[in-house]
Amino acid sequence: MQLTEAEILQVLHAIETGEVQLAPDDMTRPPAHQNGNVPYTTSHGWELVVFNDAGGWDYLDRITAPDGRTAEFDDFAKPISDDPFTYTMPQVYFYRPPDAVARDIYGLE
Repeated sequence: MQLTEAEILQVLHAIETGEVQLAPDDMTRPPAHQNGNVPYTTSHGWELVVFNDAGGWDYLDRITAPDGRTAEFDDFAKPISDDPFTYTMPQVYFYRPPDAVARDIYGLE
């Protein structure tokens, strides 16, 4: 069974509202002026990887449920049909946390 868009959005919302907390691995956090993946683990066992673009949230690169199911950027951005602007998980593909959440929770601008 694959992760659904609803499951992913529920986790992202729980992070935004503070229902769950993040524990970023500062040892792998790239300097703010560099690009790179930043891993996070939630207090309820989900793992997220956010692509950092010069210190800012660019996109969700990967998310893994506690049961091992994983969805990656290509899963979010895969066109459903011949229409190149119709994605399998559009709300996840276009997701950006509010600026205050990106800064205060994720440590990104």
